Amino acid sequence: MIQPKIRRKIATDIKDIKSSVEEVSKRRDRYKVYGEAVRPVLVDSRLLARYEKTSELVGIDEARDELIKMMVMGGSQASKQQEKVVSIVGFGGLGKTTLANVVYENLRGQFDCSAFVAVSQTPNIIQ
Repeated sequence: MIQPKIRRKIATDIKDIKSSVEEVSKRRDRYKVYGEAVRPVLVDSRLLARYEKTSELVGIDEARDELIKMMVMGGSQASKQQEKVVSIVGFGGLGKTTLANVVYENLRGQFDCSAFVAVSQTPNIIQ
């Protein structure tokens, strides 16, 4: 009697594994993830120099202040300790990375440790 129960359990597990593999396969096809990597884009080492003179940026003050307000908003100590994620979206060339860097420079002094990482769609920062 125990033997049929064990076989049934094994058959059910195999069926579950098979359906999981099929789901992953469909997801892979849907997102077009294949073994070959997309050719990486080299990151120009001059890129960081573009963000140095924030005083020369025009029209960024309002967006910067609004983003900083979102980042530091919250009166209680618990809300200040809670992690936050803010997305800056838009098409290329709007200055999203520049805005993020300006906000980063303004807020980085409030933290023990900080880093700014700009990422392209296919980054390759090994040079």
